[in-house]
Amino acid sequence: DKVFDESGLPCTVTFKSKLFTGHKCFRVEFADGTSVVADADHTWAVYHKKKSRGLVARTTSQLLKAGVLSSGKRHSYAWSVPVLSHPVEYMQKKGLPLSPYLLGLWLGDGASRSGSISVGYADLDEIVDLIKQELFPDFKYETLSVKREHTCARVLLSDGTSTRSDDTVHKRLRELGVLNNKHIPAAYLEGSPSQRWALLQGLMDSDGTVHAGPSVPITRRMCAFSGTNRELVEGALQLVRSLGFKATLSTRIPTLEGYDCARSWRFQFSANETHPVFRLKRKQALLKPLNSDRRARSRTKSITSIVPVASVPTQCIQVDSPSSLYLCGDHYTVTHNTGFISPILSAHLIGPEAKQNSMLYSAARSRDQAS
Repeated sequence: DKVFDESGLPCTVTFKSKLFTGHKCFRVEFADGTSVVADADHTWAVYHKKKSRGLVARTTSQLLKAGVLSSGKRHSYAWSVPVLSHPVEYMQKKGLPLSPYLLGLWLGDGASRSGSISVGYADLDEIVDLIKQELFPDFKYETLSVKREHTCARVLLSDGTSTRSDDTVHKRLRELGVLNNKHIPAAYLEGSPSQRWALLQGLMDSDGTVHAGPSVPITRRMCAFSGTNRELVEGALQLVRSLGFKATLSTRIPTLEGYDCARSWRFQFSANETHPVFRLKRKQALLKPLNSDRRARSRTKSITSIVPVASVPTQCIQVDSPSSLYLCGDHYTVTHNTGFISPILSAHLIGPEAKQNSMLYSAARSRDQAS
């Protein structure tokens, strides 16, 4: 079995303990809204806000006893864990039905029932050129046309037939299962870093923004993605986290002229000009300069609560990561060392050979420690 370390690199599971039952378990919750269920003796690599300048080892029970709040002029969280530092190195996916960029663009602004994509007039020429680069020569029979409407243009992808018997974007969208069901397929979420960057660029070129108004200091410019399709937004959130960004999901019901609109979901993250978040030049140009990026202070996430939960079966593993750190959950939380993580509440093992609903383990430094 393989998992990933805190730098996104694959490491090998070298030992597994027997399955344990009846251990005290706790839900450890973080400031980004994520959580992990851990055994009382699970060891975390943590930073303390006031007492340490580097990583220290603390068990779940030790963190609970010490308390999650830091005393001072105002209360703040005492403990934090590292955030994934580089994109997770999933293997290159071969034979994807659509290019990741084109899929992302369609998921953001495409018609749910067809292969057409809505585009604002300010970006029309550039988006059409980008689509052509992704479309041809993959689709021998596909044609591209533009229909101008009142508020925006629609880029139409069609093979010019009524039977759609030839290989088309519409046919491949149907094969992916996303027509009338917009979501990011698992194969795209677990593509190589370059494939995931391309997917993110398509999503952000269509539905992404940069908060860069005159009242926003350059150091506080943030990228954001939002929508009314919760599954799609949560998939995009997982994508962004897998690329090494820290992001938190929020939800609200916007109003228009006093009336409630559909509930929307949103997350934002900090990126600078060196991160290829967009392909649209006007959006990429809005990212903060590298020398003004204060993202370094966002390389940790605080522990906000530790609460007891029902005991679940647990297992311990040994990994060959030099730091003993590795990633767990689809939120890519960094954890390490000896202890136990719930195989029930964690969706799947995060690794190059991951399978849906696989058991997720915690790591030990040696076999003796894991036994």
